[in-house]
Amino acid sequence: MSRRDFINISGVFSDLALLQACQIKFSNVFEVTFNNKPKKNVVIVGAGISGLAAAAHLSKKGMNVTVLEGRNRIGGRIWTDRSIDNIPLDMGASWVHGIKGNPIYDLAKKNKIDTSITNYDSHLIFNFNGDELSESEEIRLEKQSEKFVKFIEEQRSNLHQDRSLTSFINHFIKEEDLSKKEQMLLNYYVNTTIEHEYSGSSYNLSALNFDSGEELSGEDVIFPNGYDQIIQLLIKDINIKLNESIYKINYEKDFVKVYSDKSLFSADYVIITVPLGVLQKNDILFIPELPERKRKAINKLGMGILNKIYVKFPNAFWSKKPHLLGYVSEDKGQWGEFLNIYHYLNEPILLALNAGDFGNVVENRHDKEIISELMIILRKIFGPSIPNPISWKITRWGKDRFSYGSYSFIKVGASVEDYKILSESVNNKLFFAGEATVTDFPTTVHGAYLSGIREANKILEEISK
Repeated sequence: MSRRDFINISGVFSDLALLQACQIKFSNVFEVTFNNKPKKNVVIVGAGISGLAAAAHLSKKGMNVTVLEGRNRIGGRIWTDRSIDNIPLDMGASWVHGIKGNPIYDLAKKNKIDTSITNYDSHLIFNFNGDELSESEEIRLEKQSEKFVKFIEEQRSNLHQDRSLTSFINHFIKEEDLSKKEQMLLNYYVNTTIEHEYSGSSYNLSALNFDSGEELSGEDVIFPNGYDQIIQLLIKDINIKLNESIYKINYEKDFVKVYSDKSLFSADYVIITVPLGVLQKNDILFIPELPERKRKAINKLGMGILNKIYVKFPNAFWSKKPHLLGYVSEDKGQWGEFLNIYHYLNEPILLALNAGDFGNVVENRHDKEIISELMIILRKIFGPSIPNPISWKITRWGKDRFSYGSYSFIKVGASVEDYKILSESVNNKLFFAGEATVTDFPTTVHGAYLSGIREANKILEEISK
């Protein structure tokens, strides 16, 4: 999910073997027995990385697992699009953040999947007029950013009640008496380093807790041939049903009933991996209602936006060398950062990243309006004669009814404790996984993956009692 990312290894039986070994009764609601001994049924709502990790783990332990996915594809917020000349473009998660001890990187390495390092220091930054920042401006940006980070820590030590990160920004601007140009540099840093990282606008981010969680050491890497390679490793022999949009879950009796818009499923246990945004929209009716403690945690956390705009040109008019391009906009957050796909894939493609408020603005604009505004910026930087793009792909994660956003963040008044509460099971029947249920690595693909394993182990422990 996150920019830091922003996210079934093998089953036990094939369908044929299952039919031969099991006696199966179907009536939309199913029950399976093996050698006359009842086996536990688990339904997993969502075929993202956490749901697939849980499914794989449980299947290896002999559970009967069915994964229900509302979309017509697997992967959730891991989504590699190849509709432009079969070029793999990751519309959701892009990065593996910290390769040391990272289960996603370990999967990639084990299966010889190519990765490419992102060096965040390899960038060209341009000011509002389209000129590359001078050496003195670069030094000023670096020193001011370091000073702001120290300022945050100092303010936190004296803060007894949470406030927004914006309040810190305004205090810093006043205390340092920053000029208009210096304020633009500060806004560029906040947008590209913090808002892009955590997906929320600074006035929504908790000053105390926005960066809570741990980080793995090592480089950040992307998958030049697509993040979906990881998903493909996890689906072998897993029973996945697509286009099953879940609208109700009834857990008041012994068996949990899961209702989609076309089917009914029954299970001993259900793992819910839908994104936080779906829970916040109350698109799934729970009977009985989820505990108040959990509902409060759901609403305290934030669901952010990081939208992507890929543009392919007939030729590259920019350097292949830098990993990133930056633009210090007069208006905070607008077209602040580009990933140089030309560097990674040798294709004349730029990826514009827009988070928070401007990411939301993009949602409500037509493609041609978005591209027109983007070209104004690029022509300011690279000159009026650069060609128009020949194709593009634009995400609108906030409008996606299966996510309602890109990934979670800690809103003013919230903390990692809310992630923990969201991870708590209900009546030992409902289990919750996903990037918004992780206290150590929230908002990351590896965090989501590990949460699926965590919930699978909870079910196995419950069965063993």
